[in-house]
Amino acid sequence: MRKETLLVTLAFLAVAAGCRMEEEAPEMKKNGPEIRFVARTDALTRTVFGEPEGTTYPTYWTGNETVGISLNYEWAEEVDITVNESRTAAEFNYVPEALASSYTFFVVTPASALEKPSKSRKALRIAVPAVQKPLPGSVDEGAQVFYANTSTFKEKPTSVDVRFNHLTAYGKLTLKNVTGTPVRLTLISDQALSGSCYVALDGGAVSTRDGAHTLTIDLENLAVSGGNLNDIWFACLPANLAGTPLTVLLETKEGNTYKRTIPQLGEAMNFVSGRIVRFSVNMAAAEETQTAGAPDVLNYEAYGAYIPGNPLIYDAALDQLSREYNEDQTVTFTILNPDQETSVEFSGIPEGAAYLDAFTLNVRYCSKEEVSYNASFDVVVVKEEGARLWLSDGTNGFIVKR
Repeated sequence: MRKETLLVTLAFLAVAAGCRMEEEAPEMKKNGPEIRFVARTDALTRTVFGEPEGTTYPTYWTGNETVGISLNYEWAEEVDITVNESRTAAEFNYVPEALASSYTFFVVTPASALEKPSKSRKALRIAVPAVQKPLPGSVDEGAQVFYANTSTFKEKPTSVDVRFNHLTAYGKLTLKNVTGTPVRLTLISDQALSGSCYVALDGGAVSTRDGAHTLTIDLENLAVSGGNLNDIWFACLPANLAGTPLTVLLETKEGNTYKRTIPQLGEAMNFVSGRIVRFSVNMAAAEETQTAGAPDVLNYEAYGAYIPGNPLIYDAALDQLSREYNEDQTVTFTILNPDQETSVEFSGIPEGAAYLDAFTLNVRYCSKEEVSYNASFDVVVVKEEGARLWLSDGTNGFIVKR
């Protein structure tokens, strides 16, 4: 069957800037710079803010972007782009694989942010990176996430005009009275800041139930000036943090970790898609603390017990997973191999366990109803992503579901 090329034209929305919580991003004029996409083979990726123009930060292509495009909620195809000289426009061609009874297109950039379309939800599952490395004056290119969708066409179109919406909200943080040489910053909230969310394409509602409550920022590109670390840009899921606590962990090159918890954030701390919140944290009131090291378990993704000399790791081809929610608000997570009648059971996991929470984890190996291993570990959550937790007691590591 002959393939036909579909030309897609898109445009960004600008991002508003101001003093505290920023104004809503205005839509670009229809006759303003548009983004046309035409196929090319070079490997490309993402976007950054330009210098502020009045109350807005223009969004420019860097020439490094890819986009993910989905037709009718089917799995997305990653497509490379090319940008114009002013970096206000980009081009790509999309080639539908087959004819359809109707055509609705969804586009996400960067392509890596699109985890999967969901036809049953009429939504896209999109992820915001939990680890970011901002540039001076702009967010991490890979963390600035946009999506677009079209109306439904009864016949296959030859060109389509759509506009990107910002999924991500943005923060511009200054740390005052910093000690040492900062290398890593972690924000911890009781609201989801990063990870996966569902974006409903009818109205744009965002569900962040599966998101992570932490956001880690690599500070390599930034430097302290006059005792302050200024303008730390980050992108996050939309989240209203007003009235909620926020913990700031600052790790330094000298090996120290400083912790500052703000019990209740002010009204301005409402992170809305396409808006920027500017705020500062005084680290003079921070306490020096330690975080549990877990270099080994953080290198892995599979569920299981990473106990030196006695590991048990989930095998997707053979094993099954289950969770039991107990009356004491804990979760029992089990990896079961039905053919061999073996299992590993993790119990005592608090339902709301989050980054840096500490608790006692019981681990039990069973073989044909006989217990072959039973031990307890005082662990700390060293990473979280959705329902998945990385745990460590400093020697042993575990990856479980809460």
